[in-house]
Amino acid sequence: MTIETGSTKREAAHSAFCSRPRFTDSGDVDVDVDVDEIYDTAGNRVDGTYIADALADLEASRSPGRPSLNSESSQGRSPQIAFRVQPELRAEAIARAQSEGTTLSALARKAFEQYVHAA
Repeated sequence: MTIETGSTKREAAHSAFCSRPRFTDSGDVDVDVDVDEIYDTAGNRVDGTYIADALADLEASRSPGRPSLNSESSQGRSPQIAFRVQPELRAEAIARAQSEGTTLSALARKAFEQYVHAA
């Protein structure tokens, strides 16, 4: 029996755990990887060690993202405010952020805070 999976361990783990694998025959979906010979598309045998390594690679590659700005909770999404600006103003803001060694978002956040607190 052969399962069509991705050519990398990460793709194989994703295929195995995030979507239903496609079997090339009409066999049962229960597979014992230590008994049945299963190979990924690159020809690597899929066994318990392969799956453990793939899961470890997946876990290591997960990016936790930026910390939440919500002081009540360190988890979840921060509230967002979006608005439109003229292209020239955006270009000036990007140049200013780069010259200050920060991001456009951080610059906009700082300017917005200063404006609101000055009122």
